[in-house]
Amino acid sequence: MDDIRTFGFEYISLQRSLRLFGVAALILLVSACNPFGISIEQEVVNWAIANYNAACPCPFSLDSFGDQCGAQSAWTLKTLNAPVCYPSEVTSDMIAKFLAA
Repeated sequence: MDDIRTFGFEYISLQRSLRLFGVAALILLVSACNPFGISIEQEVVNWAIANYNAACPCPFSLDSFGDQCGAQSAWTLKTLNAPVCYPSEVTSDMIAKFLAA
């Protein structure tokens, strides 16, 4: 009887180990698709800032003197062509356009 209980415990431990291995494999697979761990929202923000054709797109951007733009940024001033500066601002439409580009 003790042998059966021991075997049952080992079987459950094996199941848990295999489940953890599966989860770890899935995490590695997702990480391989996105090696830097950057979210799609952050990629959209990076793309928007890179394609902004003027100085000071975002408050955290640096001006020509090396100072943060802060209140002088296009995002803060809410200019017409201001880029998105934060991942929380990214919409599903923006993601679709980014992926289509």
